Amino acid sequence: MIIQRVMKCSLPLIVISILLTGFNSSAIAQQRLFSNHYQIQHSQHSSFSHTMAQNQIESKLLAQYSNWKNVKYLFGGTTKKGIDCSAFVQTTYQQQFGIHLPRTTLLQRNIGKKISKDQLQAGDLIFFNIKSGVRHIGIYLGNNQFMHSGCSHGVSISNLDNSYWIKRFAEVRRVLATNREVI
Repeated sequence: MIIQRVMKCSLPLIVISILLTGFNSSAIAQQRLFSNHYQIQHSQHSSFSHTMAQNQIESKLLAQYSNWKNVKYLFGGTTKKGIDCSAFVQTTYQQQFGIHLPRTTLLQRNIGKKISKDQLQAGDLIFFNIKSGVRHIGIYLGNNQFMHSGCSHGVSISNLDNSYWIKRFAEVRRVLATNREVI
């Protein structure tokens, strides 16, 4: 279907190219014009697919949040009676993406690919160092927001610009690729 659309869009360009350069223009020049136009169309399609994948990830994360909102924090908890941060992340990835993550933040910190904070995308795992030996994890939603299960408010959404989180930020890891395969 994309090739048909590209052909439909490219045909006038090829005809114009032939008319402007004369009928003696080489087949290579015509091929190059078509090829360049196809690459532009293809890259626009790829960007659109990437955006769609991010929107789908965001929607799944918000649906999960909606189901778990205000569930209290419970160290070692894994149910709606109480859940800790790593279990919430593990449950979210399993239920929304069919991906099994390790149970603890220590083990979760070893999966995926480490990325810089300025590359954050929905679904990325955000790690914090709360105090010596105590780690925290959340899932990035977009717009500097992340969801997590925290001691104060249970399952909630927080802002990365909050001074509490800024001071404790440790790293970001990407587990979901744009095509939602494990990295």
